[in-house]
This record gives sequence, C-alpha cells and structure tokens, in this order.
Amino acid sequence: MRLDYRVIVWRGEDGKCQAYVRAFPSLHVAGDTPEEAVGAARVEIARILEECAREGRRPPAPDRQAVAIEMVSLPFEPKAQYRPNVQVEITTGKVLRDGAEVAVRGSALALLVALACEARDVPTEVLSERLYPGIPRDQAYDALKMCVYRARKQLGGRGVIETSERGYRLAEDVVVDVRFLNQIVRAIRAKSIAKAIETRLAAIFEQLIAGRPAAYAAWDWFLAVERNLRGAAREIGLYLADRALRANDAERALEIAQQLIVLDALDETVHELAIRVHLARRDRASALQTFRQYAEDLRAQHGMEPSPALRALIDPAP
Repeated sequence: MRLDYRVIVWRGEDGKCQAYVRAFPSLHVAGDTPEEAVGAARVEIARILEECAREGRRPPAPDRQAVAIEMVSLPFEPKAQYRPNVQVEITTGKVLRDGAEVAVRGSALALLVALACEARDVPTEVLSERLYPGIPRDQAYDALKMCVYRARKQLGGRGVIETSERGYRLAEDVVVDVRFLNQIVRAIRAKSIAKAIETRLAAIFEQLIAGRPAAYAAWDWFLAVERNLRGAAREIGLYLADRALRANDAERALEIAQQLIVLDALDETVHELAIRVHLARRDRASALQTFRQYAEDLRAQHGMEPSPALRALIDPAP
C-alpha cells in the first residue's frame, strides 16, 4: 500500500525553505529550494515509515485536509502485525481498542478485568476458578483457553494477552485506568503529590465513586478489589475536601463529604468532615442533623456511641 502525506513549505528568516508535515510534528528539514525541502522531507518520512514497519507500529495517519505545496506518496508494507492500543477501565467495565469501545461481555470481560487487577502473571488455576466456579477443573481450563482465544481475536491479536509459564498477563502497553492507584494513595498520605496527578484527582475520584457495572455483582472475587477502590476513593475524597475547605470552597467540600457518606454511612472521619463543613458554612442545624443521624445508625448497627471528639464538635464545653 501507499501512504500520502502533504508537505507544507515556507521560507524562513535565514532564507532556507522549511518543510512541515502535520502528521510528523517532530520532522525538521530544510533546503535551498522548495523542491529540496520536499525531497528532504520525503527521505525523513521514508525512514520513519521503515521503522514503523519493522517494529509493527502504526504509521502516522495522513492529513488530507492540509493545504500543501506537494503530495509525497511513499510505499509502506508492515513487516509485523499491528498491535492495537488497548485500554481496560476497571472502574467502568469498558474496553477500548484504538480509542473505540469494544463490546466485551461475559467471561471475556471478567478475564480482562481479572488480568487488569494484577500487575503480575495470573495463574491459570486462579483464572479458571474466578471465571468458571463450580465447574470441573479440566472443563474450566478448556473454557478458559477458549475465552482467551476469543478475547485476543476481539482485541486484534495475541500480543494483548500474553502467555506465561504460570498463566496469562496483559501486555505492558495495555493501559489500565487504576494501575497506579496505590501509588497515588501513598503520595496523598505522604503529602507529596505531583502537580500532574493532582490536576486529575477530581476526575479519578468521580470515576471511583460512580459504582461498578452490574455484571461485576456476580464476581465474588471482585469484592476485595472493590474494597480497595472504595478505600482509594475515600483517601482521595478526603484530600480533595480538605483542599476545598482551605480554598474556602465549602460547597465543594460538602458535596464530596456527602458522596463519601453514601460510600460508607458509618465512617466517623467522613461525618466529622461533613460536620466541620456545615459549621464552616455557619449551618449548625445541618451539623446537628448529620451528627444525630450518624449516632442513630451507629447505635442501630453496632450498639456504639460516636467518639467524644466528634460530639465535642457540635457540643463544645463551656
């Protein structure tokens, strides 16, 4: 096949003709004449395409909308099968291939989520038990192999799910939405959050508290994962609410506190946060209501009373 790229040429302040191709933003070539600049661009593009073919990478898509001085048409024959860009979203149950959602359901979805939850190989015995509980071992193993085959086919090749000595694993370049969640939580606790991560915390928090797909309810093995996701949501939410309070954004802090109460109605730290926010808003009535509801739920479920420290917030000593 051939790929067509439009080359734009302009004359710089130094008198040289500069070539620009939108599909190759890092390409920097020049010549004394427009023809020389186009020729230099052709050579450099050919080199990049050769690397893509050799490594099995997708070549940059031609920009057919550019206004150009000349069309550069070059051959491209991949020597290896493309490996699609795959993303597994544990929080939403979505699987994307090259940015488009793939309708992965049933055991194939369970397989991908189970692999995505682990940073290492998952033994075939573990996967068989998770995906096919109650089925004889040999039958479950055969069903797992068929499931892996179908998932690979649906996602575009063997490379997405790798076979190891112990079982299976996702390829390193498969993107998992919560792969670095534990590191984020540790950074919050250590109060050393990178700016790039901090700007994404609100979106991560919303994704975590949104709840999981209904299909997950049948996966008993996912309960431990869900506890970790809820724990991370709590840590991130408390951090965001504290940041909002320090920025005098009581409304945002209250919104987060209410979301966290839905997550765990008996979390005293979260109720303390909500009470502090109400008091910061000079809404003592809501603070009392929050305390009384928490105390009632705590007595009903555990026969316990709120801590003296929490009571002191709404009933300070004279």
